[in-house]
Parts: sequence; structure tokens; C-alpha cells
Amino acid sequence: MDEKNYRKYFWILLITTTILRIFIASFLGLGVDEAHYFQYAMHPSLSYYDHPPLTGYFIRIFIELFGKHTFSVRLPSIISSILTMILIFKIGSLLYSEKSGFWAVVLFNLIPIFSGIGSIMIVPDSILSPLSLTLIYLVLKIKRTGKGYLWYLCGIIMGLILLTKYTGFLLYLSLLLFILILPDMRKWLKKKELWLGFLISVVIFLPVIIWNYIWNWISFSFQLHHGFGKKVLFDYKVFLKNIGAQAGSFSPFIFIFLLIVFFKILLGTIRKDESSTVIFSFVFPVFFIFFLASLSNEILPHWPAIGYLFILIPAGEFIEKILKTKKYVFKFLLIFAMVCGGGMSIIIPLHAIFKILPIPSEYDPTNDILGWEKIAEKIMEIKENEFFIFTHKFYLASQISFYLPEDVEIYCLSKRIDQYDIWQYNRNLEEKLKWRNGIFFTDSHFKVNPADLYVFRRIEKLQPLKVFYRGKNVKTFYIYRCYGFDTEKTEKKILNSIPFSPKDFKKEVLEWNEKTFLKINGLARKNKFLDSFFYICGYLGSGYVLVPVVSLFIYFRRRKGFWKYLGIFMLILIIGGNIVYIIKEKTKIPRPAVHFKEKKINIIGPKSKSGSFPSGHSQTVFTGVFFLTWFFPKYWYIYWIFGIISGISRCYVGAHFPLDVIGGFSIAGISFFIVYLCLIRKIKK
Repeated sequence: MDEKNYRKYFWILLITTTILRIFIASFLGLGVDEAHYFQYAMHPSLSYYDHPPLTGYFIRIFIELFGKHTFSVRLPSIISSILTMILIFKIGSLLYSEKSGFWAVVLFNLIPIFSGIGSIMIVPDSILSPLSLTLIYLVLKIKRTGKGYLWYLCGIIMGLILLTKYTGFLLYLSLLLFILILPDMRKWLKKKELWLGFLISVVIFLPVIIWNYIWNWISFSFQLHHGFGKKVLFDYKVFLKNIGAQAGSFSPFIFIFLLIVFFKILLGTIRKDESSTVIFSFVFPVFFIFFLASLSNEILPHWPAIGYLFILIPAGEFIEKILKTKKYVFKFLLIFAMVCGGGMSIIIPLHAIFKILPIPSEYDPTNDILGWEKIAEKIMEIKENEFFIFTHKFYLASQISFYLPEDVEIYCLSKRIDQYDIWQYNRNLEEKLKWRNGIFFTDSHFKVNPADLYVFRRIEKLQPLKVFYRGKNVKTFYIYRCYGFDTEKTEKKILNSIPFSPKDFKKEVLEWNEKTFLKINGLARKNKFLDSFFYICGYLGSGYVLVPVVSLFIYFRRRKGFWKYLGIFMLILIIGGNIVYIIKEKTKIPRPAVHFKEKKINIIGPKSKSGSFPSGHSQTVFTGVFFLTWFFPKYWYIYWIFGIISGISRCYVGAHFPLDVIGGFSIAGISFFIVYLCLIRKIKK
């Protein structure tokens, strides 16, 4: 190939493989995990039992746009694969050459877990891939350009990574290693941009923390036990099983090739090769943590996949060198490995569609996606109005839910904790299902007699539903009519597996809000000096006062660019003010004077009755704080002291709750951040 045309070849490869993925995605039914993530989309929440929420959010967006269809569910994965290939090519070109970037993308398309599964079926790893590569791309740009504002973008991306999958936490270690191992990056440890970026990522991840707090840290505990449950140091059978699973998922010969590339970048890092060092810093924490886990715990092959994804970038450079060499043995081995990987990547979806491999039905994992539309139709045929539908595995409940009407009741009743326990927690199933009739279903993989789990007056086994595909009996569904559910005699853990009561976070926050307000407001009317001081401080939140003050500040500091800087300040103020107005109109939360009704509170100044959240005064004053901190940072601590005092004053004079002040502060920060990224960072002071 002509080296100048590699960019063109890349786009041809990207378009061709994307068309193939769209074709395959349209023909396959939803897999076990995909159906469960579809349920995430149908039950929006701050987080979920086994994963953070971003995968579900993306699925919901595309379902709203294009309707309920398997292709809509998988569209985020297909788009993610496009972005992943673009980023692999871009990073490969930055670190090595466009030729290396192209071969890295070729290798990506030859690996089954990336190309044959991960780029078609929607799983958190699909979205994690482009986000993680974006993080590498941004830190490379920081290293080469020294632009500190890019750390804020890193913070946003890192926050989204954490909202996608818990293993994203390892990228904090990768970033730290990247900074420590490269001498010219260590300076950022002393600069605010890095730490503000970190703070942004934590703020974005807050919903998951709040959800876990409500549910007694159930998700964090599950994931830690899932990956590091066994206390033995080494179990060689488990370890070999883990290695075999990874080799099979990546194609055995490509798996060996990627490990060789890893050791090459390790040697390159020792020799202080910059490109090797960059990749090593992102790969090593992932490999090290999962290597420790794999010594005695079964780990799924896709858990460390992000580390192998990063290795593809130097692998592209290694492929280029092998193809240039005159040692034909190396060329043959490389081509053989790539052909084998490509063959597996093609055979897996082809087998799922056409059943071309002689795998017995009971061992064929692709059968999991078949028959769900038929079982849903069958159950709807035999279901009477008073019957509810239930099963004992969340996999089964999720897969049938996709094909059932949205108003049909479906329950997962088992001893093991899963996401359905959380969705069902407040339904009081012992009373809700008492003496009701139900239809229980299971399949040949999870075959069980409902009489062994539940107590009904009578259970009637119906004719099994055999599913045929291309002339073969691929699976069998078993259906039971169950009459009179005796919930009192059924084991309690089946109806509610969660051994604790969730916290009422909203109630706790509102109680804190009221108590803190009353404590601060209770200080009023006891000292005339303090009353006057806080009343005057409140005026800082008035635009009629703050705008002239900031204008004078700008005039004496930057007279030459006065209108430019004043325009920036006013733009931030207007954006924030509009957000405050919209939220106040939507929420219409009453002020403290109205909220407490009979309880006497101290009001200093005019008495306001409506539009409490968020505080417009706080949004205004903190807009000034953020602007002045950027405009003249020397006295940043003075601005923040005044801002905090002004915020406290809103509670002291009885005008606002603490949450109103926090809301105003947050809106000021968001509006400043928007204008900073779009405009301010381009201005040289």
C-alpha cells in the first residue's frame, strides 16, 4: 500500500465493517446482558445493582428516537465501535504513524471480543472503549500542548467512564502512573487544573455514590466480592481457566501476540521510549489488578479487555515492522494469527444467524438469544387477566420483558439478590401477590420445578414449548399455571432477598436542609451588628450592586479590554440567570416563611413567598466569585470568603434554605464552566 493512502484505507475499513455490524445487529435477538440493560433503560435510576447507569441511559435515548427494536438497543454499541476505531487510528497516528494506526484498527476488527461481540451487542464495555481512548487522547494533547483546560475535559470523560463501569476506577491509577512516570507531566500535580478535573469527575459520579448510600453500598460490595471473593492466594485450576477464557475470547494466537507486544512496551518503558511509556502507564494497572484477581477468582474475559484495547495501538506499529522484515517465518505466524482471529470474528455472528457449527444445543451460548418472541406470544395466549408472570432468574425475566407489552406484570422471585429485588422492594409482594394466580416459565438451561421454590394451592404443568431454528430444536421452554400463591408459607427471602431497609435519602437531605436553616436563622435578631452585616452582605447578590462592583474592578485592572471582559461576565450572569428562572418556574418551591407556616422564623428585610430554589442571589454573587477568580486570581481567597458569607446571609435573613444557596452556587459554576470552555480559555489576558 502507498503510505499516503492509509487514511483512505482506514475510512474504507471503518465504513465496510460498520455496514456489516448494522446488518448482523438487525438479525440477532437480544442477548442475556443486553435484555437486562434494556430493563435499565425502562427503569431510569441513579444507578443499578450490578452496574452504573450510563448504558441504560444511552439505550433509552435511542429507543425514544427510533422506537423499541433490537437495533435501537444496539445502536449505542455500533456508534461506540465507530468512535473506538477513529480514536485507535488517531492515537496510533499521534504516537507512531498513520500506517500503524491503520493496522491497529485492522487488528481491532480481527479480535472476536471486540469485533464479533463487543461492537454489535450492547454492554458497558462497548461505551467504555471510546471513553477510555478519549482519555488517552486528551492526556497526550496535554503533554504535547501544555493546555491545562484539557484537564477539565479529562474530568468530564473520567466521570462518564465511572458512570459506565466500575473498572473505570483503574484509570485513576493509570492517570497517576502516567503523570509520575513522565517527568514533564509531574508539574501538573502542583496545578489546580488537574485537581479541578478530578473534582469534576467525582461530582459526575455522585449519583452512583448517592444510590449506593441509599442501598447500603450494595453495588460496591457485590462488585468487590465478585472480583475478589476468594481468600486463597492461588488456585491453579481457576487461574488456568481464566487464561483459557481470555485466549478464547481474543483468539488464542492474537492473545499470545498481544502479550508479546505488552512485554515489548514494558522493555520500551524501561528504555524510556515515550510512546511505550504512555501505553504502559494505561495498560499496567488494569493488567496488574486483574492478574491478582485471576489467581484465585474466576474473572470474565471482558473485564481486563480495556487493557488489551490499549495494547492494540503499539501492536499496529509491531505489525508494520513484522510486515517489513525479511524473516518470512514471523510474517507467516503473524498472518496466520490474524487469519485465525478474523475467522473467529466472522464465524461467531454467522453461527448465531445460520448455525454453521456442530455445537450441541445445550452447550451453544448463541441459543440464549432465540425463542423469546415465541414464548412471549405463548404466555400472552394462555394468560388470563388476574395472572401475573414470574420466573426465578433475572436473565429470563429481562429477556421476555422486551417482547411483552409494557403494562404486563413480570416478577423475578429468587433467593439471590439481583436488580429485580430493588425494583420490587416497595411493592410489598407478600400482600400484593397473596393468593394470586401466576404463570411461571423457565427454559432448558435453567430448568426447575416451581413447586420446589414456591407454595401454591395447585400447580399445573403445561405442554413445553419447543423452539426450532433452521430445522433444529435449539431450546425448550417450560410453562406452569400456578393457582393461589401462599406467600406466607413461601420462604420470605424469595419475596424479598434484601436483608436491610434502604435509607430515605430525600428525607434525610430535607431534614438536614431544615435543621441547618433553623440553626443559622436562629442566630438572627440577637445582635444588631450581625443583623446589619448579613443584611448588607445580601446586597452583593443583587445585580444592581454586583455588576457595578465587578465593572469597576475590570476598569481599574484591564481598562484596555474593559468591554470584552464585562461582556464575558454578563454572558455568564445571563446564562446562569436564565437557568435559575427556568428551574424556579418548574419547581415552585416555597420560601422558608411559607414552608414553616406556624413556626416563627426570623425575617430581616422584605418577606419573599415563592421561588425558593435555587437562590438567584447566590447564583449572582458566585458568578462574580468564579469570574474574579479567573480574571485576577491573586486574591481568590477573599472572593470566596465574601461569596460564602453572602450565601450564609441568605439563610440568616430568612430568605433561603441551604440547598437553595448550593443550587445557586452550582448553576454559577456550570455557567462559568460553559463559557470558559467555549470562550474564556481562548482569551489571552
